[in-house]
Amino acid sequence: MNVRLLGSADGSIRPQQRLVLAALAVDAGRLVPWDVLVDRVWGEDPPARARQTLYTHIARIRKSAPVSRVAGGYLLDIDPDRVDLHLFSRLVERARSTPVGSGHGGPDEPERADTLRRALELWRGEPLAGLPGDWAGRTREQWRQRHLEAVAAWAQAELDRDNPQPTLRPLTALVDEHPLVEPLVATLIRALHRVGRTAQALERYVAYRRRLADELGIDPGTEMLELHRLLVSEPAPAPPADRVFAEPATVPAQLPAAVTGFVGRHRPLARLDALADTRAGVAILIGMAGVGKTALAVHWGRESRARFPDGQLYLNLRGFETDQTVVQSSTALRILLETLGVPAQRIPVEPQSQVGLYRSLLANKRMLVLLDNVRDVEQVRLLLPGTPDCFVVITSRDQLTGLIAKIGAHPVPLEPLDQQEARDLLAVRLGERVAAQPEAVGRIVQRCARLPLALAIAAARAAVQPDLPLAALADDMYAETVLDSFAADPGTDLRATFSWSYRGLGAPAARMFRLLGAHVGPDISLALAASMAGVGLTDAQHLLRELTRAQLLMIACAPQRWVFHDLLKAYAAELLDDTERAYATVRLLDHCLYHALRAAARLEPNRKLITVAPVSPTPAGPAPASLDTAMSWMQAEHAVVEAAVARAERDGYDTHAWQLAWTLFTYHRRQGMVREWVDCQRTAVRAAARAGDPVGQANAHYQLAAAQFRYGCHDSAEQNVRQALRHYGDLADHYGLASSHYLVTNQREATGDFAGALEHADAVYRHYRLAGHLAGQGRALCAMGYYQARLGRYEAGLVQCRAALTLLREARDVTGEAFTWHSLGYIHQQREEPDAAVAAYGTAVTIHQELDDRNNLAPTLEHLGDAQLAAGDPVAAGVSWRRALDLLTGLGRADASGLAAKLDRLTGTAIHR
Repeated sequence: MNVRLLGSADGSIRPQQRLVLAALAVDAGRLVPWDVLVDRVWGEDPPARARQTLYTHIARIRKSAPVSRVAGGYLLDIDPDRVDLHLFSRLVERARSTPVGSGHGGPDEPERADTLRRALELWRGEPLAGLPGDWAGRTREQWRQRHLEAVAAWAQAELDRDNPQPTLRPLTALVDEHPLVEPLVATLIRALHRVGRTAQALERYVAYRRRLADELGIDPGTEMLELHRLLVSEPAPAPPADRVFAEPATVPAQLPAAVTGFVGRHRPLARLDALADTRAGVAILIGMAGVGKTALAVHWGRESRARFPDGQLYLNLRGFETDQTVVQSSTALRILLETLGVPAQRIPVEPQSQVGLYRSLLANKRMLVLLDNVRDVEQVRLLLPGTPDCFVVITSRDQLTGLIAKIGAHPVPLEPLDQQEARDLLAVRLGERVAAQPEAVGRIVQRCARLPLALAIAAARAAVQPDLPLAALADDMYAETVLDSFAADPGTDLRATFSWSYRGLGAPAARMFRLLGAHVGPDISLALAASMAGVGLTDAQHLLRELTRAQLLMIACAPQRWVFHDLLKAYAAELLDDTERAYATVRLLDHCLYHALRAAARLEPNRKLITVAPVSPTPAGPAPASLDTAMSWMQAEHAVVEAAVARAERDGYDTHAWQLAWTLFTYHRRQGMVREWVDCQRTAVRAAARAGDPVGQANAHYQLAAAQFRYGCHDSAEQNVRQALRHYGDLADHYGLASSHYLVTNQREATGDFAGALEHADAVYRHYRLAGHLAGQGRALCAMGYYQARLGRYEAGLVQCRAALTLLREARDVTGEAFTWHSLGYIHQQREEPDAAVAAYGTAVTIHQELDDRNNLAPTLEHLGDAQLAAGDPVAAGVSWRRALDLLTGLGRADASGLAAKLDRLTGTAIHR
């Protein structure tokens, strides 16, 4: 037999027996005296009949483990290498005895690294996971320290053989958890430097030094000081040429919170263990709704973290939603790519290119990808990594036979809990009441059809009524009728099960539960719940907590957010009458519009706002009051607002539909979310046309044209921009006309038609002037000056850019000022005025730095370096180019090769090694 102590132990053995087996296994092959065994199991407070109890436990353990009774105690008679903890120790010791080479790939270093890697692969989770007591706690802490030492030794061995890349994720995760363990921090800094991420290495050093000073009042040691001197004096190796995008700052760890009181499921857990260990590729957890597929997958994933040192991805594809919130494969791919460190603006447009990039990023990574609630094969087909090193776990109500037939996916059917597991689940949640009332428990288990979700809801109702006999609860449960999808089987009457908890709610919580049935999107914020129910934030929080305690809502990963199980959401929606449904929908749409409009105004303060109808009462929650809070709000809520656009169109709220789409325009554009951008604006065009709203039609056609230009659909974009120009013209809306002409300007520039671009920029300026929009006039003059320069008319360009600065300063448009200083730098370069060019570019750099606009800072630094070199200052040029290269690398931009070549020529040092 094999004994696992590093991670969850054998689930077929009860907890107290597992503790006894662990107490023997840590000394496998050696006698463990009676008194030592008793101390390890019970500590300083053993039961009165400790020896007899111990004998009973060991008698049961002997059915599966060779435990021998010898004079003075017991002995687990197996080879110590059959215990993962001992094998781990032996491999680490073997690596330590391997001679350390020169640090440049000596002949013994690959063996040392591989031996340590094998040791670390045994580390599948917390040592003695789930075992109670002081001895288990002390042992756990000792082995955690040994694990840290082994990781540091393995990482150093990989660095010694010039293979730093695999160490980044594990080291980053451990340093984030143990920020003051100097060997780990130092090794991570070396690894970052070795892969060309010196800027991040320096950030790590600064963070470590600051934390040392703040928490311990000391300075870094000699090793760290020497390492810092190396970072600032030695040019960093550039990242490998094939690494286009930056690695995520931390190892992805996206699994939701574990289910409280998880029990049983030994066979499917063992099946997943075996599939993961044999690099089986894809496992599909298949079962009916409420059977606990997600809970099992998350539990297994959390217990198996050590198997996947490169991280765990989680995505709820919401395949069985009914409110247009199913996550399409294209959206899912974008989410996964962003998680893997690809900036939104660098994600390819073509789906096949996205798939290729996704699979390239996962190549040679040992990661878990958990795809939850999959509807069908097509929804998930493009999300499969295509590498045996990644293990995919899918949960679905569908059997997904296409995946089984085509790629050899492994089905793992999930049935309801068995009788004992169902009782154990209730016991974990209700304690002694279960043992005291076995007959009533049996009736509850039968009525819940042994479904974990139904059992959890029944347990929650019993828990909030501690004086209610379980027999009375069982009687109530049998007095009722399940959602239609389960009505064919009397044993799976979930509607009745849900009703048990619903009827136990207070009237305000019951009303909120019903109203939330009209919600759209992946999760619910506290503020939105308050708005939909028409209550204050404090009252809403109390009501949401009541719903959570009753297991009718679940707490989301993000703070102050909740999620519905899909069946519970369907049940809540069924409870709504027409009056409540209309009320909840309008409150939902008003809340989204109110907050999204204010967020959009903060994201782009010089954009002309649309006029919306006043809302009473004011939606709950603070409105975004700064650029940072606006961006945070959009990041958290954009999926809800996107779903609200679709809901508004479906239910005939056409004005809401186009106005909500308007609020998403800036966020979609800046994040590069072109598909979502196009979809929302197409909905807006249809809704505004049905409403006969010329303002809505003008805005929707303009915004759809902007999205289509970005997407590369130029013919469709030109048709829509013509529609926008017509509607804005009918409205005499000069701001809208200017914005539409600006679109045409950008298109002409992209095709190299600078004369055409200048013509439309002139129209932009005229319309902004008629609209009285100073910032727009300034940006138009800046564009005109730049196009004049591109046509060789440098003096005219200079005059117009200087005029632009005057207007932009008056309008307080600092972003526009930065763009104008950049244009002035270009003009001075072309006029062979390097000092003036350096000054102009330097001003633009300063503004971009103050705004933390890294996307525009990088190219401006590159052009500053060009000007500095022309001015005869190669040292300054090298510094600017180095900063730009670090920024581009950190942003995951693919256009860094030209900069690397410039540095090659400047320093004579090869950037790529």
